Amino acid sequence: MGMIEPPSANEAGETQNAATLLAMADAFARELVASALPVRYRVAERDEEREAIYRLRNGTVVALGWAEPDSMPEGVERDQFDADAMQVGGWDGEELIACARVVFPTVGRPLPTEEAFRVEVSPRGEVVDVGRGIVAPAYRDEGRRIFMGLLATCWLELHGRGFSRMCGDAGPWLIDVYRGMGFQVEVLGEGRPYWGELREPILIDGLASVRSVIDRLGGETASPESRVPRSARS
Repeated sequence: MGMIEPPSANEAGETQNAATLLAMADAFARELVASALPVRYRVAERDEEREAIYRLRNGTVVALGWAEPDSMPEGVERDQFDADAMQVGGWDGEELIACARVVFPTVGRPLPTEEAFRVEVSPRGEVVDVGRGIVAPAYRDEGRRIFMGLLATCWLELHGRGFSRMCGDAGPWLIDVYRGMGFQVEVLGEGRPYWGELREPILIDGLASVRSVIDRLGGETASPESRVPRSARS
């Protein structure tokens, strides 16, 4: 029976560095969530919470002219991926004011982005689809505080399950916003009209984006290393 070779010093160093960067990402994500208070984010667990999310999605797409009201006669926007998706909501008191959908990879089934844009997202089984991101108009601001808290919550949920890559779709203007925030965005294919505008399928590597996102969004309140829990530092 052959012996298993121990990892090289370089491999061990790379693993430690990745763990440190991901700990930085989690710490910074928690700061973004806290900065959105009094809005509180959580995964929708009850049927009525999920129903409220579908209705917020419906109201948004109808108000923006992306869909006709009679195309969703029940007043909800929902598709086949919602049955087992994670629905993340943001509540101001009892009022739902933001939402997003997280779809984890399943063997034998494409991700929503793959199906909508006819692309293959890789590495297979290692990418989570994050989409249907909405913030109610009254809660949108120039700093995108509520939206960033929403994305940060999605990151914490997917990374807590061992993932660090995300795919989705975005218009060219939003891709520029993401890149301006420091995210490493890869466009996966040609754009197409989708939900009211030309959108492109994208992949974001969370691990590769950590330092640039913190540098761009973190300001001077703390150095990146100071955000890492002591237990995660080398």
